[in-house]
Amino acid sequence: MTTDAMRKAEAQLEQFRDTLDAYDDPLVATLADALHESDIWSTNTPDFSSDEWLDVLETAGEDLYLYAHEPSYRGMSDSEHTWYARYDGAAFIYGTKRTGELYRGNRDENAARQVRAVIDGHDVYPQPIDKYPLDECDEFQEVPGDR
Repeated sequence: MTTDAMRKAEAQLEQFRDTLDAYDDPLVATLADALHESDIWSTNTPDFSSDEWLDVLETAGEDLYLYAHEPSYRGMSDSEHTWYARYDGAAFIYGTKRTGELYRGNRDENAARQVRAVIDGHDVYPQPIDKYPLDECDEFQEVPGDR
């Protein structure tokens, strides 16, 4: 990483910390504290339960999203093992790079179940929403259990 790229990454991390510091929420404050102990090479995250992460998404969803990455297996690409979750102010949205945004729903629907499963099975990392890599879509998969 070049010196300019490092400075830019450090400035982005500092701005993200400052953004989260502005929230008056204990879970977001805990996340901000963990990010203050992070650097551009290693992100520290609190040991939140899946429901606590959902609370963080609901509270600070306009400023962050979560991603979880599982190392690729032989013959499978990274995009098949990277999951993204965000909250748009009304519902949780879950997707992958391969599928795009796939599910949308509240805490009792499949999107939140998918987010919980990813959180329970992987390390998750918060990122500033302006770095969200998926195209936002208007149509989502309808799952029988969500009807």
